[in-house]
Amino acid sequence: MAQLTTRSRYEGARLVTGGVLLDTAGILPVGLVGALAAPIGESLALTSGRLAVVVTGFFLTGSVTAMLLGSRIDRAGPRRAAGAAGIVTVAAVLAVAVLARHWVVLLASICVCGAAFSITMPATNALLRARIPEARLATVVSIKQCAVPVALLLAGTAVATVEDWRWAFVAVVAVPLAGWSLLPRFPVPRGDADPGSGRSARRGVLSVGVSVGLASLLPGALTGFAVLTLTDGGLAAPVAGAVVIAANVLGIVVRLGAGVWADRKGSDGYRPVAVLMAAGAVGAVLLGTGPVPLLIAGALLAYGFGWGWSGLTYFLVVRGPAEHAGSTSSVIQAGGMAGSASGPLAMGLLLQATDHTGAWWCVAAFTAVAALVVARAASARRADQPRASV
Repeated sequence: MAQLTTRSRYEGARLVTGGVLLDTAGILPVGLVGALAAPIGESLALTSGRLAVVVTGFFLTGSVTAMLLGSRIDRAGPRRAAGAAGIVTVAAVLAVAVLARHWVVLLASICVCGAAFSITMPATNALLRARIPEARLATVVSIKQCAVPVALLLAGTAVATVEDWRWAFVAVVAVPLAGWSLLPRFPVPRGDADPGSGRSARRGVLSVGVSVGLASLLPGALTGFAVLTLTDGGLAAPVAGAVVIAANVLGIVVRLGAGVWADRKGSDGYRPVAVLMAAGAVGAVLLGTGPVPLLIAGALLAYGFGWGWSGLTYFLVVRGPAEHAGSTSSVIQAGGMAGSASGPLAMGLLLQATDHTGAWWCVAAFTAVAALVVARAASARRADQPRASV
């Protein structure tokens, strides 16, 4: 491991930057669909219901792909897997820009992007695990995980900067190509020597994957209903949008801060993840409470802290054997994308059955359960450590 992680700062910077760009390219297409829904809707008859299907299709396809193909990332080699996923993303966004004349073509292309993203993120995590010293791993993984909120913020800027929505998808092509060109070549342990140990490694992180799936209901619900909740609560639409932007920026800060803290304190990562998920549950409760100050506080907590655990959850699983880092990351990816797919749907159904208070409190309950699952995993890990040392 020492020879794999003791590399120049320059190559380390290339690796991290390339990983961020590849991850950003993976999530950017669905972010653009949401941000440019109005002009896309005029061109492709994309109603709000069909938009929900497209966004759900991205995450659902990604979750299934991660479950079915995630174990092959380490066997194929994470650099090769990341490159293949980047090529698929390029082909899919070009299909949107050039071929989409009906919303079904958009749906199919975005689903392909979701499948590619489900491979990209575990693959880049595996590359970090092979190269970055363990003392800085939580920080670096958390930096890379900032790609998701950064991509969503970039998608938002496209509304004001791009005249034709199709050119926004053409511009995405440059992102994975730049990311791939930056990735340095170096040896990475392969996971094909003992398939049984790979399956065992995936089972070992299953509880974390379940907790991520439950906790991801919250960001999924926020994506579709945070602005609506804020405006229904009395905020003007521009103010509600500004609150969401500020909350996303806070989420980036929390992700970075959590990674730095975990490295400096030598934390196993479990406890901070549980605390951040619990804070997200509190935020969801506040979103269902009503008064404007509590709604704003709830949005900041839910976005900033309730989604700030993302980097640390990947750190929990990639710090294991390097030859299984891509495979174990795919378990987290599957859970996260399944939760993100279910969040808007669950929130919509809850709002039909009850009001904002009941819906957000139900989401808060799922998030609190996720925090308890992680806390229990932390307790089990601490209980096993003395026995392991005997």
